[in-house]
Amino acid sequence: MIDDLNENHLPVDLIDRYLAGECTPAEEASVRSWLKADAANRVTLELLNTADSDSAVRNIDVDAALQRALRGPAQTSAPRRRNNYWTGIGATLGAVVIALAGFQYLAPGKSDRDTPSGKTYSAKPGQRASIKLADGSQVTLAPGTTMRVSARTVDLSGEAVFAVVHSEGNPFIVRANGAVTQVLGTTFGVRAYAGDKSVRVAVAEGKVAVNSSVLVAGDAAIVSATGTSVQHEANIANIFAWTSGRLVFDKVKLRDAIPDMERWYGITITADEQLLDRPVVTAFQTETAAEAVRLLSITLGATSSIHGSRVTLTSN
Repeated sequence: MIDDLNENHLPVDLIDRYLAGECTPAEEASVRSWLKADAANRVTLELLNTADSDSAVRNIDVDAALQRALRGPAQTSAPRRRNNYWTGIGATLGAVVIALAGFQYLAPGKSDRDTPSGKTYSAKPGQRASIKLADGSQVTLAPGTTMRVSARTVDLSGEAVFAVVHSEGNPFIVRANGAVTQVLGTTFGVRAYAGDKSVRVAVAEGKVAVNSSVLVAGDAAIVSATGTSVQHEANIANIFAWTSGRLVFDKVKLRDAIPDMERWYGITITADEQLLDRPVVTAFQTETAAEAVRLLSITLGATSSIHGSRVTLTSN
């Protein structure tokens, strides 16, 4: 099994054995290599190590876990066994995901094309992409995202999380829909899909400047035509959840959730007008598109029909 592992995927039973202190030396080395490969992996381990029950998952201080995890690979002198809460959370919602099953996956990032102005990378609907830039900075692209890179300047359309390597006197700049984010070395995310009326910047670690506002760890800013608003102590874990394969909606109107669902699963959704303002409160993890649509329709109290990649939601 060890030979089949890569830096982005680990079997859940191997994580269980690691947390219980039951790994072989080779298995433990593989887990630690996986932890070093991506900050999102360390976040996932922190969440799993803290989650003793389904209530623990609901009450976990995920922001604190994120901060601890981003500081480096987990170090545990006495790993412990997690209770079997997978079924307690519910078969339809699963638990914190280590690897996605089938439909949506994390692909190694490759440049789509090189031009004099830089390299362009993209993640198609239904996949994420992991990219290591020339300066060593790490980028994870969300589904349906395009990024052009020239030295330490990035032009972004979509959503991405950046773990930026410090370079003295050489800031890392992300431009997205008129918002300019400048950093020296930190971990942050930017969301700016085509058609979005605003740009969101969230900081997991360090400090960034967004236009004229300065954000620190735990802050999220919304940049729009009317200015920049900053939320302190934002739910950073939910904002970054997509990097580890979780699509989380917390009281999001259906009209705002649909674009994310479409990019995540590579589908097209049409919904009755009376459904569009209903709140969506759920999380998708290993579900196929059909399973996710079924869960969404149950959440909304609606009826769904699927024809190929086209989905229709009808009010009951």
